[in-house]
Amino acid sequence: MSLFGFGKKKTVVPSEPKPLRIYYTILRTQGNEAEITRISTSSSGNTIPGWMVIPDHADPGTFNEYVRGHGHAEGGGEKSSCKIVSIAYNALSAGCSSHNLLGIVIPETVREIGAHAFWQAGTKILVPDSLQAIGNDAFISSSEKKPSLDLAANYYEGAYYLGNERNPYVLLLRVDYNATACTIHPDTKILHDHAFNRWSNGSQLTIPAKVRFIGEPGNMYNIRVTFEDPYGWWTLDNNSFDAS
Repeated sequence: MSLFGFGKKKTVVPSEPKPLRIYYTILRTQGNEAEITRISTSSSGNTIPGWMVIPDHADPGTFNEYVRGHGHAEGGGEKSSCKIVSIAYNALSAGCSSHNLLGIVIPETVREIGAHAFWQAGTKILVPDSLQAIGNDAFISSSEKKPSLDLAANYYEGAYYLGNERNPYVLLLRVDYNATACTIHPDTKILHDHAFNRWSNGSQLTIPAKVRFIGEPGNMYNIRVTFEDPYGWWTLDNNSFDAS
């Protein structure tokens, strides 16, 4: 079992979560790689609360099937040939939360997540270390000042994060607006867009060397930004701060 906490609130996340019956559509992108364009829980067959465990491999097409674990599909025979490397814009059906959904597990094969993909999930989300880039409002709307408690975001030194059992700090969601200082965790790789929007209590921010994607920061009030590795590389959103 793993403990994921939001402030003083602790949420127990099972290492082998009970999977729900899910529905998803796959689009082949190139070679043996594919993207999930739409995903939701089934309105039937999910009488017991459980987790949406997104598969790491699948055949192009549309499926209704049970997922036993990370990428092992029941009813589909052998593990399918296409590796799931991305999740498309607005992929998660808005109705998912009404079907006993306890949380979402994104597989380690996923590198990119599109804009608004999970912003209406309203549930816990486990984010893989493989993630390299995300679209705007991928997990939380830019208008929200802090993550919902349902996200089970992890708190560290003035900010809220999403992650997994090995690394709870993969993605920085939001700064704590009441914090007078924020130390980004050294294992953080992605900064969500508007993560520091309208944060007026702080004065400086250091970007760790492992950060590889920086979303649009929003309106920052006189915050001095420095980079731990000024010669490193980053993928920046159009309006992100730079390393100058």
